[in-house]
Amino acid sequence: MRRILAHKIIYLDRVYTMAVATIDGNRVVDIRPFDEETSSTVFISGTIRLVPRDNDVEIIKNP
Repeated sequence: MRRILAHKIIYLDRVYTMAVATIDGNRVVDIRPFDEETSSTVFISGTIRLVPRDNDVEIIKNP
């Protein structure tokens, strides 16, 4: 399982501002607002798009 914090996360045509996404394999398990630092969370500055694939979730950084 991995966690990603970004200024903006786009997933299934919804936009989450300053949020943490929890990804398990090829599923986005949870997206919630950032309220406290959590260990093992990767920060990506800017906007990202999460795209589920067969074996993984692709993280696309928007320019």
